[in-house]
Amino acid sequence: MQASDVKNKCFVVWSNKVEGRFDPHFYKPDFSLLEKKLKKINHSTFGDVIKFSNEIWNGKDFFTEKFPYIEISEIDIHTAEKKDIIY
Repeated sequence: MQASDVKNKCFVVWSNKVEGRFDPHFYKPDFSLLEKKLKKINHSTFGDVIKFSNEIWNGKDFFTEKFPYIEISEIDIHTAEKKDIIY
């Protein structure tokens, strides 16, 4: 791939619009437009459709030596398969 093949896109976010997040994907105009469209759709909140649990569990009851941890970045966004488990 040559540099001429790459299309760079740039956008500006005013500092008063930044809400404590600094990742550029959150403020990408495409996502902002999608968010506005989604807010227009009648929907339920998680609190309306799930029951929160105050159950407490101890990891030592399930894992004797190592605790498996999956980084969110290790989950394939297309297949939901985990790529790697960290102990």
